[in-house]
Order: sequence, then structure tokens, then C-alpha cells
Amino acid sequence: GPPPVIHPEATFKKYWDIGSVVLILYSCCSVPYFLAMEDEPEGMLIVWDKVVDVLFLTDIALNFLTARMVETEDGLVLVTSYGAIASLYFQGWFLPDFLSSFPFDAVVAAIYPPEEVNPEAVRMAKLGRILRMLKILRMVRIKKLLTKLLMLLTQWLLTLKQLLKKQPLKLLMQPKK
Repeated sequence: GPPPVIHPEATFKKYWDIGSVVLILYSCCSVPYFLAMEDEPEGMLIVWDKVVDVLFLTDIALNFLTARMVETEDGLVLVTSYGAIASLYFQGWFLPDFLSSFPFDAVVAAIYPPEEVNPEAVRMAKLGRILRMLKILRMVRIKKLLTKLLMLLTQWLLTLKQLLKKQPLKLLMQPKK
């Protein structure tokens, strides 16, 4: 038969959400860093990034199996029907989850030979991962503060990137006067 519906307050779900927050925080640091520095993960970080991708894809699957609390005229109701759960997910967080989790860069690399791949196109494909930062907004109820923090971080990284383009490492290596 079909897999059981997961209660949103189940112990497993709570631990999964805590693990997701850790992965989101990792992504909040690693994704902007690698994009801004035009760098790629190396060694075990490549493996770790693939594991993170698989875990985010697994999270999408779990969202289709997790019951939802819905506000009705009669109060909160636990929605446990697979169809209703899927409908609520499609109406809400599915698109950001999919765009932030699907490994578009890996698909591009699998389809095209390395000499034909435009590195800038691969970087653009990875931009969707920045949406992972939005997932934390779903888990934490301080959306305004996190949105401001995300905007500030993005602005800071873009400014740093521009500074490093104008004066690479000179900026960091000048002696104090």
C-alpha cells in the first residue's frame, strides 16, 4: 500500500526539520560564497554538495507525505488525504522547493560535453539554490527579519565581489599606514 502519512508534529518530522535547518544554514553560506567568488567546491565538498542536493529532493518527497494543519471556520483541521496534501503543497511551497533543490547544473553537465558547457550557464543554473534560503522562512516565524538579513547578505556579497573585481587581493593585502 501507500506509505503512511506523516503527522507534522511527529518526532521524526521534528528531527528532519532540525536537520533541514542545518542544511539550509550551510546553503546560506556556501551557495552565495561559491557564486560570488566564481569558485567550485573541491574534494569532499563536491560529495557533500551532492548529498545536500539529495536530502533537499527527499524533503520534497516528504512534503507530499506530511499532513497539514489548515485553518477552517471550525478551527484547525489536520489534512491527511494525499490529494489534499499535494494540492496544498502545489499551491504553496512546491515551486520554490523544486527550483532550489533540482540539480539543474548536474543535468546540464550530463547532457553536454564539458567543452560545450558555458561555465556562466552552469553558474546561472546554480542560482536557483539561493532559493533554499527561503525555506528557512517557512520554518521560522520571523520572516521580515530574515528577509532583511538575506537582502543585506546579498548586497554585501555583491559589493565584495565588485571590490575584488576592481582590486583583487590588493584590497586585502595593503599594509596598514
